[in-house]
Amino acid sequence: MEHIIDTKTPDRMKPTTAQESPCASPDTPDTSGCGRVSSLVQQKEVDGRDVFVKSYFDAESKTISALARARAAREIEVLEHLAQHLDNTSRLRSVQLVSAEPEQATLTTQKTTGETLQECLNGPFYSGRRPEGLRALWLAGRWLQSFQAMPTAEGHGTVLGRFNPPGLIEYCVLRLDTIRESDRTLVSPLLRDRLLDTLEHLLHEAPTNEKQPVWCHRDFAPVNILWDGRAIIGLDFAMSALDVPLLDASYFIHRLEMTKLYSPWKRWPVDRWKRAFLRGYGRAEADRSPMYRALEIRHLLCRLQTYVRRDSTGWKQRLHNTWVRKRVLAELARRVPVV
Repeated sequence: MEHIIDTKTPDRMKPTTAQESPCASPDTPDTSGCGRVSSLVQQKEVDGRDVFVKSYFDAESKTISALARARAAREIEVLEHLAQHLDNTSRLRSVQLVSAEPEQATLTTQKTTGETLQECLNGPFYSGRRPEGLRALWLAGRWLQSFQAMPTAEGHGTVLGRFNPPGLIEYCVLRLDTIRESDRTLVSPLLRDRLLDTLEHLLHEAPTNEKQPVWCHRDFAPVNILWDGRAIIGLDFAMSALDVPLLDASYFIHRLEMTKLYSPWKRWPVDRWKRAFLRGYGRAEADRSPMYRALEIRHLLCRLQTYVRRDSTGWKQRLHNTWVRKRVLAELARRVPVV
């Protein structure tokens, strides 16, 4: 899901694109096979107070498609659940819904202050030693734990879009097929078979409680979390659905680990950040779980698909994309047993 930010809107509100999402592809269709969905966020004044108005629409036709309405309806649904589940006077918060027009694929939320956690990690939290930074990451884990504790019911949180099959194996097969369509030489048949065999083994080894569906954000990246110096505020719930518990935690850490790959000349304190987050999540050793390791493969395949299909605007971008693809392939190969 591609997002467009109005020029009146602060940069801190800029969410991730679909290519960066763990569960979306650059051409995620709606249920009738139409194109991508984009969103526009505008800051306005309504009844004397500042609000953000978010509208979803088809990226190609600029009209309100079925998937645009579905995305808006999902975000509205989740925000209503969170309003009942989270105490917005605490340190774990969400944006507050002011009004909603699901048929117009539009929702209005109260203006929220703060910086994205990604901005904080790139700036004041970079050293990994500031107590405030580790506290923010711990609270991000605690926020996720609370979010996933929301009650579920039959019919809640179905995954939207045929490019997001619910099964982990099916999801990865779809990404492998898409990668092969773009570059037949990138993932060898041997590596493909080993990856799928490894996934099947890990899923077999995963305990039953790690397969039980809970509410998942499905784009739980530092860029979709605000930090105001005291509280963590969750953003952007259009991709939310019921899924396995470790999906969000593993994706959050995947995005942390990708910072080392994007800027390898910097000494990112990713392990320190990771440990703070997992302690807050209540599972300090989650990264040893078979399900976590299976989800790592999922995220890496999605990342590889993004960089295989991403257009290069110049030689520097082509060089960067090639570097990322090679490193992601190396990470994938590292996760399969050597025969």
